[in-house]
Amino acid sequence: MWWREDTRFHDNLPVIVLGIETSGSSSSLALVGEGLRVEVSCLTPFAHTETLNELLSILEGISPLGDLGGIALSIGPGFFTSLRAGASVAKALSVTLGLPVVGVPTLKALAKDAGPGVIACALDAKKGQVYGAVYRVKDEPSEISPPGIYSPEEFVALSSELGATAFAGDGAIMYKMNPLVPRKRPSAITLALMGENDLREGRFLPALDFLPYYLREPDAVIKRKE
Repeated sequence: MWWREDTRFHDNLPVIVLGIETSGSSSSLALVGEGLRVEVSCLTPFAHTETLNELLSILEGISPLGDLGGIALSIGPGFFTSLRAGASVAKALSVTLGLPVVGVPTLKALAKDAGPGVIACALDAKKGQVYGAVYRVKDEPSEISPPGIYSPEEFVALSSELGATAFAGDGAIMYKMNPLVPRKRPSAITLALMGENDLREGRFLPALDFLPYYLREPDAVIKRKE
C-alpha cells in the first residue's frame, strides 16, 4: 500500500489542517493554520454526498488542497450515513495527497465549543435516545463520563450527579435540557484545531485503517440480524 507521511508536523513547521464535520444532518469544512481560520457549511439536511465536493471547491479557492498538512475528522458518534460520508472524503484526500488523518471525538469537540465548565453533551441518536458524554472543560476537555446511549431522562440524571453546569448539542436542544448552551454540533474549526494537536504529537493513522465511532450498529445491520 502506497503511503507518504507528511513530515512538516515532525519538523514543527506551519501547516494547514482540514476539519471535516458530518456527524449530523449538515456538512461543515474548515481550514486552520498559516493565518487561516475559515469554515464553510451546507445546512441542507443529509446532502453530504452532494455538497462536500462543492464545499471543498470553495476552500480550494482560498488555499490549494495540495498545501494541506493533515485532516481532522469528526469521528462520531453520530448518524451512520453522515459519518460515512465524511470518512469517505477524508480517505480519498488522504490517499490522493498522502495526508495523515486524525479522528476527533464529536462529543469532545462539542464540549470544547460549549465550555468552560462541566459540559454534558447530548446528540440526537434517534429512537428517543441521545448519544451522551460529560466533560470538564478548561483549556482542553477531559472526560468525566464516556460516550454512551441514553434515554434523555437517564442522561439528565447522570449529568446532574456528575455536577454538569450546562448542556450542549442537538439532543439537549430537542429534549429541552437546561441550562443550555445553544450549540447543535461542533464546529469544523474546532475539529481542525484539536486535530492539529494530535497530528503534531503523531497520534494518527493512515486513512484506510481508520473507522468512525458509530457506537451502535446501523439499522440495516440490526434488521439483518433479526
